[in-house]
Amino acid sequence: KLIAADEEQAGVLTRVGADFAEVRVGEHAIRYVRRGSGPCVVLLDADAEANPVWGPLVDSLAAGYRIVVPQPPSESVDDTSSWLRGFVEGLGLSSCVVISGPALTNAALDLVAVDDLLVRKLVLIGDGGATIGAPTSRILRVDPATAVAESVGRIEAFVANPP
Repeated sequence: KLIAADEEQAGVLTRVGADFAEVRVGEHAIRYVRRGSGPCVVLLDADAEANPVWGPLVDSLAAGYRIVVPQPPSESVDDTSSWLRGFVEGLGLSSCVVISGPALTNAALDLVAVDDLLVRKLVLIGDGGATIGAPTSRILRVDPATAVAESVGRIEAFVANPP
């Protein structure tokens, strides 16, 4: 069932299941899970199930935000930065929050560097990717070794505060 089919948009959303949808970006169909309502938060991690912060974080943020979790890019995707930009633009997002695990940190940083209007805030969980220096009002790095409740609390507070 089509839920949005404006050919003028960068992506076309297709209903796949109760909490699943798909956006087509060029030749790639990107499946994603969505939950909650409100301002958008994009969660990125190639191995989300192995990250103990994700479950409690999604549960907590879904109370006031629309959580969007794309399926990680397949091996056929040459450029994860373009894949991520296409996904965010394909959903028509702007000024969103991106929370990234180590595997997609560089793509998330590239998205902020290319168009800072797309990403209002960036949370990096773990030590993957480039060195960014000290956290800023727009970027927070969280150590995954920190207790889950403390990590979730820091991320919630950071996301809730304006940049």
